[in-house]
Amino acid sequence: TVANHPDPRPGTICIYPNPADNLAFITFSDNLKRITIFDATGQLVFEQSVEGRQFEFNISGLSIGIYLVRVETSSGIATRRLTIQR
Repeated sequence: TVANHPDPRPGTICIYPNPADNLAFITFSDNLKRITIFDATGQLVFEQSVEGRQFEFNISGLSIGIYLVRVETSSGIATRRLTIQR
């Protein structure tokens, strides 16, 4: 777990920091399965299978803007917004 960030409430997906610049973290109270990121035009820019309750990803290669993060977990699928600014 990343220091100074509480465990997520059951069923809650947390993406932080948001807005982010170079690194972002996704946490969930249960197991993560797959992370997919789309840019504002709907183009797939990142996809990875994951395991565990937390995922850290380097977003330094992505352009400034708003992205949709699709998070698949053992409980279902959710989509959250991530803003990248530098």
